[in-house]
This record gives sequence, structure tokens and C-alpha cells, in this order.
Amino acid sequence: MSGGCCMTAYLAELFAWIKANPGATATISAAIIAVCGVVFSAFSAFVTGRRSVYISSVTAERSKWIEKLRSNIAELLQVCAAINNETQRTHGYDDWRNRADGLISLISLQLNPADEDGIDKNLIAHLRILVKATTKSPDEFRKEEEKFVRHSQFMLKEEWEKVKSEARGSISKIWHKIRGRKCARRCAYKRFVREELPWASMNK
Repeated sequence: MSGGCCMTAYLAELFAWIKANPGATATISAAIIAVCGVVFSAFSAFVTGRRSVYISSVTAERSKWIEKLRSNIAELLQVCAAINNETQRTHGYDDWRNRADGLISLISLQLNPADEDGIDKNLIAHLRILVKATTKSPDEFRKEEEKFVRHSQFMLKEEWEKVKSEARGSISKIWHKIRGRKCARRCAYKRFVREELPWASMNK
């Protein structure tokens, strides 16, 4: 007897048995549903676990990156303050300038010039403006330094919000969009650019 005939005969016997035992059919159906529920729960737990590990890893790395970026910015501010206090004739002036140039390159590589809000792009441009301001009077330099600190705070705040959003998941992203928190931060940055950084550009 061929395989097709065997299968047909087996199915016929199965249907006949099910027809003769309706109570057993309900039991079998319940068992199948229970098994499917267990399989689905196990699969869901596996997917959730993998996602949790991924989110934890990404969040941890991004947090380290933010801390390193904050440290580099703080060091650049310190170096620029030292340059402003020096004169070009002093022995350490060239060393300070070389260190500032190195930090500008390092911080620029840590930022994204194509970011959605234009904060990173403008901050990269602000790095050179800050260093250029070291040749001005202490008062003028302090004013530029304050603008740069505020600019950096906008960027760091935005990056930290990304970390929190990734940790909370997609539902949190939708909720925060509804509440308009990102819109409020974007409006605040636009106002800062308009009032303090006329040279900067602002993405729509």
C-alpha cells in the first residue's frame, strides 16, 4: 500500500474515533490549547529576555559614551580657560593649543553631524568658536564659555533622554511623543539658538 493510501486510511480511522468519542475530543482540544499556550509563553519569555539583554547592553554603552563625552568637554573648557590666561609668548601656550586641537578632534568624532535636531552639528562648529574666543579678553571669553556650557547641556540632556527612552521601550516613546516632551526640548533649543547663537543653523 502506498504512503498516500496509508495516510488516508489513518485519517479516516482518526475521524471515526473522534466521532465515536466526543468527550475525548474536548480533552484533546484542551490539551492542544494548553501545549500551545506553554510554547507561546516560552517563546515570548525568550524574545523578551533577548531584548532585555540587548537594551541593557546598548544602554550601558551609551551611558559610558555620554560620561566620556562630558569628561572631554569639561577638559576642553579647562584647557581653553588656561589658554585665555596665557599669552602667546609663554612656554606652555603651544602645548595648551595642541591639547585643545586634539580635544576638538576627539569630541567631533564623538558627535553626529547629521543628527535630527542639529544640536551635534552646531556644537561641532561651536568647538572652534570657543577656542577662537580664548584670544579675546577674559570677560568676552567667559561669555562665550557660558554659551558653550549651555549648548553642551542641551546636547547631553538630549542624549540622556535617548538612553531613558531605549530603556523604557517603544510604549514609552509613544507616550512621551503624546506628552510633547521632545517638542518642548526642541523649542527650548531653537530659542537658545535664535537668541545666543545667530551663526548656528536649526533643523526643522
